Amino acid sequence: ARKAGAKFIIHKPFTADSLKEALLPLLAGVDPEDEERPLVLPTRASLEKVLGALCNGQVKVLSEDPTPLDSALMPFMLVLLHSQKDKLRAIMLLDQNLVCALGGACGAQPQASVAAALGSHAVPDALKLHCERALRILSAGFHGPVCGADLNVKSAHLIDQNFGKLKTLYEKSVQRMDVLIDIRGYGGGRMMIAAEKK
Repeated sequence: ARKAGAKFIIHKPFTADSLKEALLPLLAGVDPEDEERPLVLPTRASLEKVLGALCNGQVKVLSEDPTPLDSALMPFMLVLLHSQKDKLRAIMLLDQNLVCALGGACGAQPQASVAAALGSHAVPDALKLHCERALRILSAGFHGPVCGADLNVKSAHLIDQNFGKLKTLYEKSVQRMDVLIDIRGYGGGRMMIAAEKK
């Protein structure tokens, strides 16, 4: 049936729920085979454009060579990006400086409160929430003709220490994009985006 062009197969007897589960992706315009295609990471220019709009200001995004984690910049925000089938497809890792700057700029927070957060090596809840909101919008930048569907932010957590799986990610073969982001008036920091190669 698949070779003849069927987009899904459902076996008898089926329930209303199993039929709905099979049809919903197609009605939403998502090809189930897109889950297995390589993910297209956003470009530096698209990041700059989207972040500039979110921050209501001038944002510069510069490409960087991949660098190891610098524990002096912890806590990091680890963002898990999942497909519509709830499969982990990519991660974003932002240093504390960028979490504070992005959260402050997107939430129109006073620059002094962002500077105070950076001095304390802690990320206030308000800055974290505004940063997460911006990243949810930014995750749409992973949509493209190759991957076929938007990714969703499944979770965003502050982590204050390196751990085995994170270290493995750096050693594993991945598509990776490292950028330095500067937001006028708020400062900036580093962001790494990684996805497994198929």
